[in-house]
Amino acid sequence: MGQLCSSRSGAILNPYRVLDLTDHRGDLAGMILADLGADVIKIEPPLGASTRYRTPLIKNGTSPEASLHFFAYNRNKRSIVLDLDLAQDRQIFDELVCGADFLLESFPDGLLATRGIDFTTLTKLNPTLIHVVVSPYGTDGPNATRIANDLTLSAMGGQASLQGSPDRPPVRVSIPQVWRHASAQAAAAAMIAHARMLVTGKGQYVDVSAQCSVTWTMMNAMHAYAIQGFEFEQMGSTVQMGTRAIDPVFECADGYLVAIPIGSLLNGLLGHIAADDLVDVEWLTEDWATFDARMAAGEEMRFTSAEIRDLFARYFLRHTKEALFALGFEAGVTLAPINTVADLTEFNQLKARGAWHDTVLPQGEPVLAPGLFAKMNQAPMRFRYPPPRLNEHDHEIRTEVANGIRLRLPPPPPVDSDAPFKGLKVLDLTWVIAGPASVRYLADHGATVIKVESELRPDALRFLGPVKGDQGWNRSHFYGEFNAGKKCVQLQLKEPKAREMLGKLVEWADVLVENWAPGATKRLGIDYPSCAKINPDLIMLSTSLLGQNGPMASLAGFGYHAAGMAGFYEVTGWPDRPPH
Repeated sequence: MGQLCSSRSGAILNPYRVLDLTDHRGDLAGMILADLGADVIKIEPPLGASTRYRTPLIKNGTSPEASLHFFAYNRNKRSIVLDLDLAQDRQIFDELVCGADFLLESFPDGLLATRGIDFTTLTKLNPTLIHVVVSPYGTDGPNATRIANDLTLSAMGGQASLQGSPDRPPVRVSIPQVWRHASAQAAAAAMIAHARMLVTGKGQYVDVSAQCSVTWTMMNAMHAYAIQGFEFEQMGSTVQMGTRAIDPVFECADGYLVAIPIGSLLNGLLGHIAADDLVDVEWLTEDWATFDARMAAGEEMRFTSAEIRDLFARYFLRHTKEALFALGFEAGVTLAPINTVADLTEFNQLKARGAWHDTVLPQGEPVLAPGLFAKMNQAPMRFRYPPPRLNEHDHEIRTEVANGIRLRLPPPPPVDSDAPFKGLKVLDLTWVIAGPASVRYLADHGATVIKVESELRPDALRFLGPVKGDQGWNRSHFYGEFNAGKKCVQLQLKEPKAREMLGKLVEWADVLVENWAPGATKRLGIDYPSCAKINPDLIMLSTSLLGQNGPMASLAGFGYHAAGMAGFYEVTGWPDRPPH
């Protein structure tokens, strides 16, 4: 979970109303907006949304309240049944459109598309409406009406081509992911479109293709062939780290864990490995703190990468993943357990951060459900409604309509620009993927973004492929893909003058985004309380491996560590082989 800090108060989307007509292809988008405070009204046909009948089903549950899928992705929403083929219900729908800020829809066989209700029709009722449509391939083009599901879209989007053992056919993540990616993109796109409406004064149409959304999960494989002349391919669980291919998955006594078998990890664990009597004196006299740098420089080494990996493999096999995780934390290194769902419910860091929510299934059984996705200091998200029963809020919504069309906030006068974030000033203290990719949204739509790096601490993406020609500071297409549209300044933050300059940038910025290990900003005097003293109106977003608080918050790591702890490795790969 990320953490957002702002001096502004009140639920972020509290003034806004969303009409949610999606099925499983977009219901997470509405829930994201609902969690952020929007009034989300789930408009359903007489028998209920199709997701109410989607498996898995609650044991002994009765339709239309038996779907665990519906239960998982529809909290904080209200439900009303409208038959859009009946004049009186169509009138209620039209009046709801007049008072709404957003309308979310699935395509091609959604409630509106099948009745010829399109963006033009909707904006005649509400000229500033944001209409978001989630579909497999987009709403036009040769595949617009093509039948699709998670499996085919994972393949068509390229994601599956990178997953699985190189000697076997490609695989997808076993638990459907494509529509979750598309829904999250739809929620972000809805807010970007709303910002553009505030600039132009005109309603916006947002066309979200699940295929395009999932293609971005390929990251640096998207354009590999065009840049380097060959594609990235399946590598099992192996990851590419600069010029080295490293397999981070290890079997342990009760499952698997993710660890990067390099010298710096061995430097932290050597004493424990020696206590298990697995090494001789030659290992103990090696300078493991500088081993990786010397190997990268091409020096002749006493130990090979294969020997180091074999040592880790023998050591990890003697211990449980929970014990290794705790041992690594004490040693200041990351040994990430590959968690199952059962492991996740007992994970102390998640418990401490309130990552689970106690709720009750429709038939009365108490369960743990995933909690809110971010923590905010003055605009906290909260649970307002459990997933609604079919037509649960019919009376109150119809009463609201009868008492008058909901008044929306009038848009400001349009300005001479259609860039929604023109004039927004963003200080980018991020590196690798999660931060730079997020900030690029802002740069793409007009924000002025200043990225801070130094030669002593550059963004690691600068050294990862694909690269055209010789390696260099500015040769990585991977870096360019996620940092396009930004400006860059080099500040060596160990120097007082550089920290002084950084303070001036904090004062200048509207938004600061960072994804360093927790504690790093405080040591430099740019944690949120310090920044708020310089710039009380600053919005600051921090994202890290395990969040900013909790007993394990200081643990640092990368995507593969997160994927292990979050359960993705556990559900990817072949049943007769280690997780991928």
